[in-house]
Amino acid sequence: MQGAIDEFSKSVSIDPNHPYSNHKLALNSLFKGNFEEAFQRIQIAEREYNKLGNRAKLAECHLFMGSVLLQMGKDIHAIQKLESALDLYEKEHDLRGQTNALSQMGSVYYQVGNYDKALTYLQKAYDIFESNKDFDGMVHVLGVQALTSYAKAMHSDETYTATISIAQKALKIGREQHLNLFDNLLMSISALGAAYWQNDDKTQLKELISEAEQLKDKFQMPMSRFTFDIMIGKGYERLDQLDLAELHLGRAMKALSEGNVKTLSAFINASCARLKEKQGELEEAHRLYDLAIKEHERFRGDTQTLSFKMAAGERMLSTYNEAIEFLIDTKDYAGAFNLAERSKARSFLDLIGTKLESSESAANRLIEEERKLQFAMSKLEEQLAQASSAQSGQESPKVKKIKTELDNNRALYTQLIERIKKERPELSSLLTVNPSNISEIQSLLDDDTTILEYYITEKRTFLWVVSKKILSLIEIPIKQKVLKQKVNSFRDSISSLSNDYKHQAIDLYDLLIRPALSHITNKRLAIVPHSVLHYLPFQALIDSNKTNSQDDLFLIQQYDVFYLPSASLVKFTISKRKQKTDSVLAFGNPDTEGKSIDLIYAAKEVESIKKIYPDALVFFGAEASKKKLKQFANQFSIVHFASHAELNSQSPMLSSLKLSSEKDGEGDLQLHEVFHLNLSQTSLVVLSACETGLGKLTTGDEVNSLSRGFIYAGSPSVIASLWKVSDESTATLMSHFYSNLQSSDKAKSLRIAQIELISGETGKGIVRDANEVLSRGHKIKKTQSFTVNGTHPFFWAPFVLIGDWQ
Repeated sequence: MQGAIDEFSKSVSIDPNHPYSNHKLALNSLFKGNFEEAFQRIQIAEREYNKLGNRAKLAECHLFMGSVLLQMGKDIHAIQKLESALDLYEKEHDLRGQTNALSQMGSVYYQVGNYDKALTYLQKAYDIFESNKDFDGMVHVLGVQALTSYAKAMHSDETYTATISIAQKALKIGREQHLNLFDNLLMSISALGAAYWQNDDKTQLKELISEAEQLKDKFQMPMSRFTFDIMIGKGYERLDQLDLAELHLGRAMKALSEGNVKTLSAFINASCARLKEKQGELEEAHRLYDLAIKEHERFRGDTQTLSFKMAAGERMLSTYNEAIEFLIDTKDYAGAFNLAERSKARSFLDLIGTKLESSESAANRLIEEERKLQFAMSKLEEQLAQASSAQSGQESPKVKKIKTELDNNRALYTQLIERIKKERPELSSLLTVNPSNISEIQSLLDDDTTILEYYITEKRTFLWVVSKKILSLIEIPIKQKVLKQKVNSFRDSISSLSNDYKHQAIDLYDLLIRPALSHITNKRLAIVPHSVLHYLPFQALIDSNKTNSQDDLFLIQQYDVFYLPSASLVKFTISKRKQKTDSVLAFGNPDTEGKSIDLIYAAKEVESIKKIYPDALVFFGAEASKKKLKQFANQFSIVHFASHAELNSQSPMLSSLKLSSEKDGEGDLQLHEVFHLNLSQTSLVVLSACETGLGKLTTGDEVNSLSRGFIYAGSPSVIASLWKVSDESTATLMSHFYSNLQSSDKAKSLRIAQIELISGETGKGIVRDANEVLSRGHKIKKTQSFTVNGTHPFFWAPFVLIGDWQ
């Protein structure tokens, strides 16, 4: 083989543009794990094949480039090249080429976390490989399917049964058939080992490692041998066979130090860090954890789309968790807090970071252009996924139109990034933001605020109590799975209007709040949730008086409560804080198409605001439109919506507030449009609508919710809801809130309004038939009728203040 490489090298020394020789040298560079050199070579081959009009070779180049670009984190470019390859192969009627392109497309969507779409592409590829008895192709696709299935199970409540079945099928083919490239088995071995580990099946894991050891001499590519050493070393480390773990991980580290492989550096450093921690070499473990996270964040910073950034965060979650646990176990509580902040909601922090750090107008214009294209592409990708799943057979005109628009946006984005790198390289640092550290956060806090920041790993739950002068770390004895069950059970009790919620509220208070009480000396709590706690209404937790239940108190009766997606958001909200005025823009009960349920109390809600603020500009029905919002939003301190909302958990950028339609377009105000609103004069947005505080929660702790969209758009504070409430009680609560707001801050105003429903005559006077209320939320009616009143948390607890309390 080396002789052939020498000949190709000699060829390009004579003719640097020789396409075939550059193509072969690119393959050799990929073989060695040198992606940048491989890409440079294949670009030359692509250019020359294009001049020659050789579509078959051009398709090969684009397929190769898609694979390399994906490894480099350039997901937009990768998709462009792979779609081009697929198109060229179809024109050439090259079935094998089409299959390879489909397989690579599956890999792309696995990498960006769109697992269902990945599995669809992979199944198409597998069916063609199987019909042609292409066992190497089948094993390769099964490997990606196994990894995708494993990732999907990790991010849901599914078991690992499908992962194990797919991976075992690949290994069975490998045992029974002659494979030209045993390297393709590595992905299945990796997924199978991870599934066995998650199932705590050490016997099967040992057997798998033994079988894998017998295959190692059959791997041809250096990259495969490197990956094998990481995988087997990690397996031995999990089994506490530390000498064997050190042998394999040591070989991987040697390959890394020689500069052959860069893309897996974060994972190898994390694996070695765990090993050193077990061996008691704590300083070295600390260094390696730090290096792993820096390498991951460097790679993540190089990626192009929000979806890829979020997926990259999810894949490194276990490393963040292990590093945080390591820092806590070594008593570095401040370091653990800082790392927890780095791990939380990174995509959201990246977005708002540009608004914090760039003061130059030209730079801001470039960055804003980059953001707009990102949001546009995210929206179009989600529209394409929906349209593609709805069609059958031939590609519809709608799908073709979306694809064309998406291609145009991708081309514009590629041109813009190249322009930024060439003309303004210093702007690269403005496309991400470093979260605040503990010292900076403490310096920004006022004397009356305490932060309760939670962090949940698979087996441990942590709570930092942070005030201006105090940092305390508390470990809460509960695993993630059990905590999730408790939170879901509590929410179910509230949403069904049951009184069973009380003992659950007491239990959760004792778990999550009581351990911190001795450290809280002031009147205001900032809750920074994590994982499933994003769905928990902390204000409804109950401090129980064991001797007299009449003295039980909700958390909101003890403290002003507000929420932050991340403690680092303190800096942003303070910078966006505006002087409070009485200017209000409100939208009530818009006319929405296709909605059979009228929000009968929404108009009353807005009318009550008008009574409190006579100069408020209010719109009802057909006038409550997106056009009016865009026209007036930047002129008012408060923007209030009393309308329907629609969450789209599969395509979060398409979640929307329902406003009236006008001739200029649809009435839905979708999340991607919210990001582009100009709310530079806005102090508060109130989303008195259904579940506006929630969105699809990823394991990387990203929540693409409407509330975060309005914060990005410039409002330092948002009031949103955690579940559906369609009742006059909402109008009553909002009326009290706005009355209070004339003389109090936002957090206190909301607290007083909620307490009025809990213990005042207002709440007791709101008596409802439970079946009637539940039917408005589209729930199944109960067979037994009962009544509730406004003191029940169902009516007041969903409303939360996010962002600035003042």
